[in-house]
Order: sequence, then C-alpha cells, then structure tokens
Amino acid sequence: ISFRKNSLVSVTQQESIEEKVKDYIERISELEDLLNLKVSFTNHIGHISITNNSDSINAAYYLRDKWGLGTYPINNLVNLLEDKGIRVFLIDEVDGFDGLSGFTQENLPFLAINTSDKPIERIRFTIIHELAHLMLNIDNSQFNKKGVEVLCHNFSSHFILPESTLIKSIGEKRSYIRIAEIESIKEDYGISLRAIITRLRDSNIIVGSTYSKWMVYLSKTYGRKKEPGNYKGVEKPRQLSRLVNRALAEGIISLSKASVLLKQDVNELRRGIDV
Repeated sequence: ISFRKNSLVSVTQQESIEEKVKDYIERISELEDLLNLKVSFTNHIGHISITNNSDSINAAYYLRDKWGLGTYPINNLVNLLEDKGIRVFLIDEVDGFDGLSGFTQENLPFLAINTSDKPIERIRFTIIHELAHLMLNIDNSQFNKKGVEVLCHNFSSHFILPESTLIKSIGEKRSYIRIAEIESIKEDYGISLRAIITRLRDSNIIVGSTYSKWMVYLSKTYGRKKEPGNYKGVEKPRQLSRLVNRALAEGIISLSKASVLLKQDVNELRRGIDV
C-alpha cells in the first residue's frame, strides 16, 4: 500500500483507513467469487519507461487511446476505472489524507480517495493521480518524492483534459482570457480553474506573469480552496451495489446477506429500495 498523507494523520487513523479499505475490497471479492466472475486488469502503459515529464504526459494520451476515450470528457472516472478491473473506494475521513493505492493478492489495483471537504474537481484529479502511481513505470532512482508527484500530477491533468481540447477552446497564444472561457472547460471536463490555468502557463498559451495575476485574483476573490464554475458530474462507486443486485436477482444471496455486504438496513432492502 502506498499512502499519501501528512503528519497530522496518526498511525491509528492510518490503520483504521486501511482496515476500511480492506473490508470494502473483501466484500467485492466475496461477491465475485459467489457469482463466479473472473476479473482481470491490464496495465496498458506499464511498458513505457517514464524518464521525464513528457513521458508521463504521453502515457496519459496512450492510455486514453487504449481505453477508447478519444478527447471527450469523462463524466464518471470511478465507474470507468471499476469497468477496467480497478477497485475504487471513496472515504470521508480525517483531513490530511488524500489517497492510497496498491494491489490485492489477485494483482488487481485499488484506490482509496478521501472526499472529506473536497470539491469534486479535486476528487477527480486525485483519483487519476493515484492511478498514475499504480500504472506509471517510473524509475524511482531518477526521481525524488516531489519529482514522482509532479509526474503523476502531469499525467492526471492531461488524462482529464487533453491538450488538443485546451488549445481548441482557448487558442495557442492569448494575452487576455475571460474567466467564462475557463469556467466552460471546467464545467465540461471536471477539472479545477487553477489546474486549467496552470496548464495554460505550461503550454505557453499565457505567460508567467498572467498566470500569477490569475492565481492572485482567485485567492483574493474566492479564497484558497473555492473558485467559480460548477461541474455537475458525480463520482460514485457502483461496483458493490451492482454485484449485490445481481447476486440477489440470481438467488445467490439473501436480503440479510445483502444488508451485511452493503452495510445497509435490511428493512430498506425489503421495501424494495434500489441498492
């Protein structure tokens, strides 16, 4: 398990989070065994040696291509990853913990993302950032911890928002940009204004001084965490509930067993509430 947290998260809290993740994964595995499902995962970018930032960016586009995503927005990243054999657990936990990732004994990847007091754009970014930690073939002898984070950061940014989309929307060189232009990209692709503006700078669409002015404006007007624009997408795991519904429909498990697996009151299930 690779755990990304700060010093405010105690050992006890970390162990508690890991146990919750383990419990979630075990419930899914139990259902797959009961349904006789064979789940596999293919790391399409594992063969790409990551030696610089360009390599991590190119890997993001290669994975988009292998998964048949084109340059279109991805409305639900969690469901996409679940369909690829990746377990995703969203947890509302203590502040100071972003995410953790690792592999099960069956060599299936899993992610756990902290959603506590985080906007959905940050949650989405962290999901793909954690995915990068699992899938990128990074030579850790060449990069320190910060360098690895930058590689994963770039992967996440370009996977969520392709460069061609950014240039098509904004242009190749701009001296002035209206905030509504950036908000439109945020609302379509589910990526924060700050991340978009950083990409504009990194792509040389705007100069460094313009980038600085944007960041100062956002901080003074909206504070450190908030910003304008409203992405209306939802990130919600569905794998567990789908498996429970299937097992119920096929008569493999009882309502009481379903309530245990879902951690949901059996009376709600008996009343026909969709699980």
